[in-house]
Amino acid sequence: MRVQVYRNLNQDCWSVVCMEAGRPDYGKVVDRVDHIVIKDPVFVVQPAGRARVLREGKKNVHAFVRGTWSTRGAHAQWLCTREGKRHRGRMVTYNPYKSDRFQTSAGQAVGRAKWASLTDLGELIVHSWATEVQPFYSVEREVDGVYSQEHYYRLRFTSADQQTT
Repeated sequence: MRVQVYRNLNQDCWSVVCMEAGRPDYGKVVDRVDHIVIKDPVFVVQPAGRARVLREGKKNVHAFVRGTWSTRGAHAQWLCTREGKRHRGRMVTYNPYKSDRFQTSAGQAVGRAKWASLTDLGELIVHSWATEVQPFYSVEREVDGVYSQEHYYRLRFTSADQQTT
């Protein structure tokens, strides 16, 4: 199932939102989990939500991981353990006060990955990722008086075991 996952700070868990078009639960929280593994995740930060955080100083849901909810149970639990995280995984974080993107501890931006483990400690681990190399093009548009900008990037996939920190 295609999902969107965000850290629920109030309940200390991951909230899972259904993103399967046509399903009755589309756009709704379908589960709250301690750990989850996502296949082909895309790391999304909504600029307007981040701007609101910076302006008001209050957190809101504007950053999440989109992808396929691939495993539940024992395999997901193993990938979220210390042993599983050591299996060629890298920690990824997002802090709206420091950056407008998800990034590794070395400051490398992360846009996509092949696998991501979201752990019960609130950690986000990627097992190989795509890094943004250069801006490809931007689209500016105005709809009903609302101005928006979308940026597209060329991506280069990099294996986690080839990276140095």
